[in-house]
Amino acid sequence: MKDNTQIDDEENKLKFVKLQMPATIMDFLADHYGFFDLVELNQMSLYILKALAIMEKDGFKLAIHKIVDGKSESYQVDIHEIIAKLRIELANSMNEKKPHDPDIKIEEKETGVKI
Repeated sequence: MKDNTQIDDEENKLKFVKLQMPATIMDFLADHYGFFDLVELNQMSLYILKALAIMEKDGFKLAIHKIVDGKSESYQVDIHEIIAKLRIELANSMNEKKPHDPDIKIEEKETGVKI
């Protein structure tokens, strides 16, 4: 199936796919985590997502923890919800024909889980 962002080079038998995302995302990840190319970033992203899926499948719950003013705060993270929101935003951005720069916001929900 041909991707709507795919460019074919018939002369050299190559296919290129535009990612429909601004370079600022790659720049941020390269600066923050030290990625040096998109291939490494793609591979690492898939392995991280797989690791999270295995942990969830094994019954673990994911949480974010921070200390504010000496008080401990923790919130449960629902990866399925985050992925669903991103998929909707990405689908909408493809309809608009412009790069997508997600402003990922985690809604704070008290879980009652103490870390």
